[in-house]
Amino acid sequence: MRRLVATAFAALALAGAAQADGIEGESAEALIGGWVAAVASGDAEMVAGVLAPEFQLVRADGTGHDVESYVAGGFPVIESVPEVEGAVETGDGAIRVIRYSLVLDEEVDRAALTRRAPRLTVFRQIDGAWYVTAHANFAVPES
Repeated sequence: MRRLVATAFAALALAGAAQADGIEGESAEALIGGWVAAVASGDAEMVAGVLAPEFQLVRADGTGHDVESYVAGGFPVIESVPEVEGAVETGDGAIRVIRYSLVLDEEVDRAALTRRAPRLTVFRQIDGAWYVTAHANFAVPES
C-alpha cells in the first residue's frame, strides 16, 4: 500500500509541475506534489513559475532565501521524487498551510540531509492557480 501511495504521489507531482505557472489542483497531495516536482526538476524557470512574489524559505540551519536567491541556485537538486508522509492541511479560501514529512536521501550544500524531516509549506491562490508563498525545511544537515 505504501508503494502505491508513493507511486500515486509521484504521478501527481509530475502532473502538477507540468503547469507553466502555478500549481493546479486542490488536494494537499497535488499542491505538495507540484512544489516538490518543480524543485526536483532542477529547472530554475519551473521553480520560479510556482513561487509567489512574497516567497520566503528558511532551513533548519538558519539559512533563508527569497524568490531571487532561491531561483538563482538556492534550491537543491533532487534526483528522485521523494515520498510524502503525514500531510496535515489547514486553510481557508486562497491560503493553504500544509505540514508533512518528506522521505529522501539527498545532499544540500554537500551535506547529507536527514532521511525523514518535517516541512511546512504555505500556498496562496492567485488567478486560479496555487503558488508557494513560504516554506520551512527542518531537515538538519548531517556533519
